[in-house]
Amino acid sequence: MKTSSILTAVGVLSVFHSLNVGAASYQDIDAINQLMNQGVNGGVTSYTGTFNIAGGDGDTGDVFNYQPSSETILSGSILFTFDNPGFGRKTVSIELSGEDFITPNTTLSLGTVIFGDLISGQAYLDLDSTGIATYTINRTRGEFTLLAAELYAESGPRAQIPGVPDAGTSASLLGLSVLGLGFVARKLKRDLA
Repeated sequence: MKTSSILTAVGVLSVFHSLNVGAASYQDIDAINQLMNQGVNGGVTSYTGTFNIAGGDGDTGDVFNYQPSSETILSGSILFTFDNPGFGRKTVSIELSGEDFITPNTTLSLGTVIFGDLISGQAYLDLDSTGIATYTINRTRGEFTLLAAELYAESGPRAQIPGVPDAGTSASLLGLSVLGLGFVARKLKRDLA
């Protein structure tokens, strides 16, 4: 009885382990702290940055080394944190699904109002094929500070597509198929007679 319980426990653990094989989590956290206003006192009206989960970009806390040839992005999220002294901190989150990674060079748009100010932006995603995403935040009106931009992504193993057989193998398979059909036709003809 004890042996079967141990074997069951080992079997369950093996199943859980096999479900997670090849799964990986990546993150790129960019500390920005950029004043965004009409362009006075060091402020800017637009800020552009890049997430890189393949090679990293040197920021503390980044988890990178995504391998586009053997992994595919399954899901993720992008977060932008803003600060306005009168209203405090606010974070805008964009959830990403597999559909956002199917088409290379996908552009996501961000249009939101926080602190009573209109903020727009775009994220240019090419994560699945390169591990890189570029984002731009535009200040339309008001004044705030862009504190941080964060990308979190989950990957899994990329399905390997088997290659097309060479001409010799294709001809052999075709020949064997025709030969097999001939034997079946001969057997049916003999059984019916």
